[in-house]
Amino acid sequence: MENEDLLNTFEINLQDLIKKCFEKELYDETDEFFIAADYDTDCRLNSLVNKIGLEVYGMRIAPSEFVITFKFIDAYEELIYKLNGPKYCHISLKNDGNYEFNLTKSDLKSNFWLSITDHHFNRKTTDEKTFNEILKAMNDTLLIYSIKA
Repeated sequence: MENEDLLNTFEINLQDLIKKCFEKELYDETDEFFIAADYDTDCRLNSLVNKIGLEVYGMRIAPSEFVITFKFIDAYEELIYKLNGPKYCHISLKNDGNYEFNLTKSDLKSNFWLSITDHHFNRKTTDEKTFNEILKAMNDTLLIYSIKA
């Protein structure tokens, strides 16, 4: 499998796992998960994603999106330091310019995007062999979290 495919597979699978965490909180199509850039949201998000090796690192609001940055923790930490892997992932949720909004199940289907590439882990600056090794290890770790979740 090519490195770009490994990256896409990891991002899609991690995105799906994060969505499943939200779906456990959203019981039906009318239920909503309130999100704002505040301490309460930080705590509620952490309780959702800690079991899959993530914790909230920060949140940012722009007129068109609400971005939540998660830090990889637990089983990922060894990979980060041993292999110089990615430290963060970002999910972007469509936003209409408000500082707070309610996330629904339909929002998870259409207005949700995830990326792990950043200045710490950039596809263009990491050599092919290292990139491949990191992503294989991260995919294996993600599989373990998926089984546990």
